Amino acid sequence: MAANVDAKVDFTAILSEIMKSEYGLVFICSLLFIIVLAAFLYMFGKSGIISHFKVYSEYSNKKYLREIEQKEDLLNDEALSEFKGDMEYHIKVSKLENFLKFKNKDIDLLKYIISCRDSQRAIRLYKKGCEYLEKDKETKTYKLKPKYTKESIELQEKRTPYMYFGINGIGGLPIFLNLISSLFPELISFNFNVLESISFFIVFFIISLVYTFRTLKPFAALYFLEIEKIDESQQERNIAKNPVLVKENKVG
Repeated sequence: MAANVDAKVDFTAILSEIMKSEYGLVFICSLLFIIVLAAFLYMFGKSGIISHFKVYSEYSNKKYLREIEQKEDLLNDEALSEFKGDMEYHIKVSKLENFLKFKNKDIDLLKYIISCRDSQRAIRLYKKGCEYLEKDKETKTYKLKPKYTKESIELQEKRTPYMYFGINGIGGLPIFLNLISSLFPELISFNFNVLESISFFIVFFIISLVYTFRTLKPFAALYFLEIEKIDESQQERNIAKNPVLVKENKVG
């Protein structure tokens, strides 16, 4: 026996019921955001931008290598013989830049980075903490700027988690008070709606992230100075030239 079922789904009624619920607007906004994000990622993947970027990167690298070869050919030009030493310096810098995939004209910095066991990590640490570093003109090594010390940086690093959770705790107060108000209406009355509470929390969450990333930069500078070297004697020489690290080693 066959039965015909004529089922109709009233999406308008469903949407209306969702909107009437306490978290309806938040649910709808979240769903729309996910749909839009998924569509964007799909279109981005299909557009071929990633493959074009890869081709451009390979082309740029080959072009850079050709430029280095042209510079090396100029070393044999007798008209430029008086500049040969300087030209060799610049060629060496260009080769180190290409090897490390890091643009910087300071050969002392490039030598330091290439001496690290994890050169890419050293580059990341330098980029994050470079504003807290300076180069010693005599020893040609990098050190913390005078107003920063290892103790102050480590103390700041210890404070960061407390500040992070403290800022987020303040941001989460409206949500917490709303929850308490709904569970114990006779004790407290709080009339922040859900959207306002979430917006308030998001603002403080962003502030906490900005604060955290900012305070961890000096620690990146310190890690950069203490990163493991390929040649341990090189690391010892670097520590010996750096008064801040020498002091810490004596204390330890």
